Amino acid sequence: MAVDTPSREQACPRGCGGRLAGIGVFARFVDVPLADAARRYLKSGPPFLRRILPFWAATAVDRLAVLLLPLLAFALPLFRLMPALYNWRVRSSIYRWYKELRPLERHVTAGLSPADAESALRRLDRIKGELSQLSVPWAYADELYQLRLHVDLLRAEIVRAGGGEDETAGSA
Repeated sequence: MAVDTPSREQACPRGCGGRLAGIGVFARFVDVPLADAARRYLKSGPPFLRRILPFWAATAVDRLAVLLLPLLAFALPLFRLMPALYNWRVRSSIYRWYKELRPLERHVTAGLSPADAESALRRLDRIKGELSQLSVPWAYADELYQLRLHVDLLRAEIVRAGGGEDETAGSA
């Protein structure tokens, strides 16, 4: 069992007991007041960690606890933020495709020539091909399917506005 030397020395600065006094009794000619920590040490013994661990390990655990408490106080709000960040990350992988669909939709409302319609249909085919390879968690699959439906809706509007031929209509 390790001896808690610093606390013991503080508890007995002049040595506990002696030839004239018993153990725990101090000489009467010493007017040094006993510190509260020394009084606790004499009353209850060494702290729990210092009873079960060597001195160096117990002090390392004490210091580690002092370091981890502020880190824990900083990490708890981050754990609350993590689901929102995850949600934003997955949804942004879906919603970024709307940036490509929006200009096509504006061209449809402004009117399309047959050449512009063919170009727009090729862009929609490329987008649809990339969407078929996009992988999202099941909880967000409905948003991906909504995006695919919007692509199909835009395709139908382009075909109607530009008079282009819809390749998917012939295969159905």
